[in-house]
Amino acid sequence: MGLLQHGVFQQSPSTPLGLALCPWRNTPVREAVAFAASLGYRAVQLDATHPEARPRSLDRSARRDLAALLKRGELVLTGLDLWLPPEHLADGVHVERASDAVIGAIGLVREIAGLLPTQPVVSLTFPDSPDPHAMEAINAAAERDGVRLANHAWPAAEAGDVGLDPALAIMAGASPAKAVTTLGARLASVRLSDAGVAGRIPLGGQNGRLEASAFAAALAISAPNAAVVADARQLADPRAGARAALEAWAEASAFPGS
Repeated sequence: MGLLQHGVFQQSPSTPLGLALCPWRNTPVREAVAFAASLGYRAVQLDATHPEARPRSLDRSARRDLAALLKRGELVLTGLDLWLPPEHLADGVHVERASDAVIGAIGLVREIAGLLPTQPVVSLTFPDSPDPHAMEAINAAAERDGVRLANHAWPAAEAGDVGLDPALAIMAGASPAKAVTTLGARLASVRLSDAGVAGRIPLGGQNGRLEASAFAAALAISAPNAAVVADARQLADPRAGARAALEAWAEASAFPGS
């Protein structure tokens, strides 16, 4: 159960909620990690397009330093975000560089997983018709390194591991809780997000449509091993959104007897 102590939420050790660091792409990773820890998060989701976290820019020493930074903050890793334009994995002009970026992210999360507790997941969005040669190389790398590729396309892909962004489902007129039940064990990672009539809003905000308790219950039953990641992208105030997500999730996931 999440408890508010001196303004900071303490999470259950068994189900840490991660904070996606994408909104802080222009902030040093050290500062973004420190902010997450200061709120009470016990996990983060790194942005593989951040200048300080791009796999191709990190040698082995830098990767150890990144893992050590998370350890000092007593944080685990829920995975990596790699939000490339999906069409880059279908277009011949961009496909080689895009596929190399995915394979690099796979290698980075595998290496970090050897240094601290990590959900070996890369969250991204595949196009409807990706380049077959690129996908062959990407899938081979993921299988070799034991990394799940959470495809966040909506509607959800018919095969393979998937991710779920409730805000996207809501804006399409679908129920996130029902989607969890339908997708079940295929869910490798889920976002914690909400939407209203005008688009994305902070979790628990006025006119929000995510029934957080029903969503948490569906996850506990149908996808208990999926990483859960608070997502403050496209919010006017990501910092406030991060705090709101943590508070709302502490309440929604506090099942009787927990």
